[in-house]
Amino acid sequence: GSNFKVFLPVINKKNINGIKSSKEKNVLVINQIKKNKNYKILIVDDEEDILDSIKELLEEYGYDEVYGFLNGFDALDFYRENKFSINVIIIDMLMPEIGGIELLEEFKKINAIAKFIISSGYIVDETIKQKFKDDSLIFLQKPYNSTALISAIES
Repeated sequence: GSNFKVFLPVINKKNINGIKSSKEKNVLVINQIKKNKNYKILIVDDEEDILDSIKELLEEYGYDEVYGFLNGFDALDFYRENKFSINVIIIDMLMPEIGGIELLEEFKKINAIAKFIISSGYIVDETIKQKFKDDSLIFLQKPYNSTALISAIES
């Protein structure tokens, strides 16, 4: 027989909603975010719990306009109408219907200078990593904490 190891991303709502750092760092991060409250963020993730957690976290930190989509095609339709007002796009790499890389390429066709955060709970191979050499792309390995997400948005 064959042996398989399956690694699934772990979501701990307590870790997502709270920063694992000192109180001083919490104040610093919150102050940085308050400066950029006018950011508009688009999130695409096919897992509703993850999408809701990220959206809730960002709203908690002062981002008033956070748009979430479970489907890449719906996100593209929304983005076509709002391409110049969205500051950051967060995309899950592995989704049904349209994967994160293909979705990223479609977003770039609409607005070549958009900023992206790509995330995945799976190990990323070297050919895909080559696509992240672009300055407009940041990769976050799931599970990530709020500090990593906020830092990626702010960078």
